[in-house]
Amino acid sequence: MRIVAVMLLGMAGVWEARVAPWPGDRGAGGMGGDVYVWQRAWNGAVREAVAGHGGTFGRVVALGAEVDFAGGRTRVTRIELSWGDLRRIGRPVGLAVRIGPYRGKFEADDPAGRMIESVARSLLSDAAKNGVAVAEIQLDFDAAESQLRGYRRWVEAARRAGPAAVTITALPSWLDAPGCGELLAATDGFVLQVHSFSRPRGIGEDFRIFDPPAAFGAVEKAARFGVPFRVALPTYGYDAVFGADGRFVAARGERTAPPRAGERVRRYAADPVALARAVRNWTHDRPAEMKGIIWYRLPVASDRLNWPWETLAAVREGRTPRADVGVEIARSRRGLVELGLVNRGEASADMARARVAVRCDMSRLLAGDALAPWGFVDRTSGGVILQSSGAGELRPGDRRAMGWLRFAGDTEVAVDVEILENHVGDDGDGAVGGGAGDGVLLHQSQ
Repeated sequence: MRIVAVMLLGMAGVWEARVAPWPGDRGAGGMGGDVYVWQRAWNGAVREAVAGHGGTFGRVVALGAEVDFAGGRTRVTRIELSWGDLRRIGRPVGLAVRIGPYRGKFEADDPAGRMIESVARSLLSDAAKNGVAVAEIQLDFDAAESQLRGYRRWVEAARRAGPAAVTITALPSWLDAPGCGELLAATDGFVLQVHSFSRPRGIGEDFRIFDPPAAFGAVEKAARFGVPFRVALPTYGYDAVFGADGRFVAARGERTAPPRAGERVRRYAADPVALARAVRNWTHDRPAEMKGIIWYRLPVASDRLNWPWETLAAVREGRTPRADVGVEIARSRRGLVELGLVNRGEASADMARARVAVRCDMSRLLAGDALAPWGFVDRTSGGVILQSSGAGELRPGDRRAMGWLRFAGDTEVAVDVEILENHVGDDGDGAVGGGAGDGVLLHQSQ
């Protein structure tokens, strides 16, 4: 990751030369941190994540409803929230209303505005019945720049629903648009979304979910409106699927079908190294209007394209997470040695090209077997070597069996671990990547 660090420092220098910091009041120190729970199905894993980690954040903002205007009809989908889990974490709760594309007019007391008010009122009512105090209703509408003045009417409609603060998400592209100032002034604050989920044009495109120079510039620009805001930072990734010709086919998230024959997949992921550096920078200096960070989204154990909890915990503190991969040796009975990998660190490690050398007394080795995708690739007088043919990602806390060896009698086995190439974090072009030993500590574990 050293190459990435140099690149990011260079880009930060470009930002400093092109975008002057907001000359108003500055802030420093800890900002606190909020988090989104954006899942549409509150299954056991989501509830466990909220119960286990929701209380470590300043505020939990849960997706409460979705409003869809497609086809000239208005459809509302309510999320079945676990009010008990939200109540028990003992933190302020926000409820988000996701609003789909809208091509109609914005008029006083129009049907769309009445629907927004009705949805907000219903959410507040259900929360009150379940003993949950709602700190904010947050509208999430990716308005076109020409719609910003009209969007203000929806903010006013949501405010009529009850006493909770009304906030919105805002895009960096709005900040130079007419009507942006009027819209933001009508809110009790906004969330500046500085991450993006864009469609790559081709498999070789250089794309980042989070671009530090653009994010720093947007924060300074947002401060000029004098309205308090939080900055939404990403924890997610996605797999972009490309055809044999290299053209984009689809973006796939959690629990999606594997690629078809001839398709290739490239993973785009939020880079914890760049984001930890951004947290440190804003902790040291930021506009006074920037009140905090809100993470998209809360890690859930079943989500494999989102950061694990350990990674987010480190980045929230401005620390660069590291993987700590070791080999565990288990001797279940006399002469039998079982080998497995464990990651005790805070970052995931890609073990697709890992090599493990097992030094042992070969004269006493009777038998052995490797578990796919591991295989024995070499045998010397001093031991055997196992090679992975695609072991994939080893997340913090993960354990994975590699195989076993059986010896005559009781034999002490020394284990060396060598990573031919290791992928931890983001290599700077949006794809998971890295160099050998880069951000990962490998050790012997007896």
